[in-house]
Amino acid sequence: MFVIVLLFSPWSVASAVENYSAAQLSYEVHYITLPPDCTSHSAIDDSEWLTMEGHSNSFGLTSDCYVFRVAITNHTHSELPVMLEITYPLLDSVEVYKSSLAATSHVLSLGDLKPFGSRLMDKRTFIIPLKLTPNQEITYFFSIKTDSAMQFPLKIWKPEAYYKAEIGRHAWYGMYFGVLMVMAAYNLIIFFAVRNQAYLWYVCYVIAFAFFQASIEGLSFQYLWPDSVWWNSVCRAFFVGLMMFGIVLFQMHFLDHRSHSPRLYKLCNWAVYASILLMVTTFFIPYAVSIHVAAVLVCLLVCYVCILALISGYWAWFKGFAQARYFCLAWTVLLLAGLITVMNYVGLLPRSSFTAYSTQVGSIIGVLWKNRQI
Repeated sequence: MFVIVLLFSPWSVASAVENYSAAQLSYEVHYITLPPDCTSHSAIDDSEWLTMEGHSNSFGLTSDCYVFRVAITNHTHSELPVMLEITYPLLDSVEVYKSSLAATSHVLSLGDLKPFGSRLMDKRTFIIPLKLTPNQEITYFFSIKTDSAMQFPLKIWKPEAYYKAEIGRHAWYGMYFGVLMVMAAYNLIIFFAVRNQAYLWYVCYVIAFAFFQASIEGLSFQYLWPDSVWWNSVCRAFFVGLMMFGIVLFQMHFLDHRSHSPRLYKLCNWAVYASILLMVTTFFIPYAVSIHVAAVLVCLLVCYVCILALISGYWAWFKGFAQARYFCLAWTVLLLAGLITVMNYVGLLPRSSFTAYSTQVGSIIGVLWKNRQI
């Protein structure tokens, strides 16, 4: 079911050129890695450029500067309107040059370290509208630095095709976040009815997960805090901490660790303290430091909580707690989906519809399945 949903969804597309044939338009992408200061542009030799294949658009976590050279050819006798889209919205700095990397050729600055209103188009991803001259090749250079995963998933769209795809994307987002909010409201109503804290902490987890997904998709920056560059940069670490805080407290109360497994109860308490530490450091450590400290804490905390949740769930199931099987199955689905996304971020898998939306599809399945238990 998971794979089928991804393959037949409206945003699952294989081609990097949408609605222009190869006879009309073609392009090539080459790249080179430079030191983090990105000051060696003039020293690049043509022989140093590497070809970027369509399946190798993810380069993992790196402090290096990557420069991408995109040569686009209009094979027709008429002007072609196109929209260049970098579909990964978490790049910190994207400097765009036309024809060469000389300072005089710089045409545009993009990235999520700039206010959202500075973008050419009011879109969650990075869009550059162009008009291609008939029977000519044009070259653009993208100099990129980021503290998130280094990715360059480029699409070249015919404008009509882009806007049609946007309708499908927003329909998906509406359904996805709608399901999460309905589940949160449903469990909040149950909490007020029965006063069981497990429901309250589950609501905390679902809402935090929704905000986390909105932030990594660029939607929160577009609609909620377009002028708050600092918060947009650190909010993901905060929401991860809030997610872990909610899910650990949920499992502690739902699986009743205090009565059935005192040792797991103590381990869960440590996870709660670590989650609070992560959320607090978001506000009090300077950004230049917090972005790296948060990355380490996020990795350690997520690994700890994920392993702890699996052990807790399967142990409770083994001990005869019947409802634990729903928790285990839902959590396992979400972890497998999340693993696909992580493998994309570290460069083991390319960015595609499958890797970009796996966590969202997995979380929908997990949330709906988990609600059967509670």
